[in-house]
Amino acid sequence: MYKLHITMGTAKMEGIPSFNTAATKNPFCIKMNASADKSLICTNCYAVNTEKRYVNLVGALERNNDLFERILLDTELPRLNYAIARFDSFGEVHNAIHVLNYFNIARKNPETTFGFWTKRKDLIKKVLKMVSKPANVILIHSSAKKNKADRLPAGYDKVFTAHKKSDLKPSITINCSKSCNDCRLCYSHNDVVFINEIMK
Repeated sequence: MYKLHITMGTAKMEGIPSFNTAATKNPFCIKMNASADKSLICTNCYAVNTEKRYVNLVGALERNNDLFERILLDTELPRLNYAIARFDSFGEVHNAIHVLNYFNIARKNPETTFGFWTKRKDLIKKVLKMVSKPANVILIHSSAKKNKADRLPAGYDKVFTAHKKSDLKPSITINCSKSCNDCRLCYSHNDVVFINEIMK
């Protein structure tokens, strides 16, 4: 039996572990990436590009896909020694079982704060009717479109929006740092709800 693969961050996410799955095997990601609506952020998919660039990583991500198809046993949930970690630094959750596994990982690691980015409001709503969100999870809604912040969905803590520098409105404040570990705006309970980043 294989274990969950943990991806160690680089560049902006230097030193931050994350749990990811293969976007190229996720029906939601495939549909969004192929959309004719080029205003959707998913048409510039970071995850798909990452999988093309790091082909050796794909096997590990696909094994994570397989593991997250069922509720993991407590003995299969990893213990972390990090102050912060991330769910889905690229890619997206597949279904409610996937979300429940993320919540169980968080509960197994109460001293770690998890940033959890997702566009799947439908799944989150479904799961939050079954269980409560762990206190150490910061649930972040990823805006579907570039340059347009979505409303804060019920049950979420923050909204994250990517902006094209050439289309940036003067009213938008870019408050996403170049170092997540130094900033931690997304990894703490605070009064900042809307987080804006310049697209790479």
